[in-house]
Amino acid sequence: MSAMTPSPIEAARRAAGKLLRDRGYDREAAIVLAGEGDDFAEVRIALNLLDTEARDRQRQTQALAAYADADFWDEAGADLSPALTDRGAIARAALATH
Repeated sequence: MSAMTPSPIEAARRAAGKLLRDRGYDREAAIVLAGEGDDFAEVRIALNLLDTEARDRQRQTQALAAYADADFWDEAGADLSPALTDRGAIARAALATH
């Protein structure tokens, strides 16, 4: 990960640490933010949510890439263009919930 983008576990620690601090659990927040509380439920939940969001974003990016590909829209292939049969299937799949 770059210096600008935290790793998933770092982002989860930050989110969990903020939650704990906001709820008045300053000691636990300090443990989590120091990287010593990765077994805390708050960290595991945050990591799971961030992973789910990343997978959703990847699926949406792949769908956009398919639609952005000029060949997707090319009708010169004896009407075999994916655009002719897709009818939004890629977009619906990308936007589908789990």
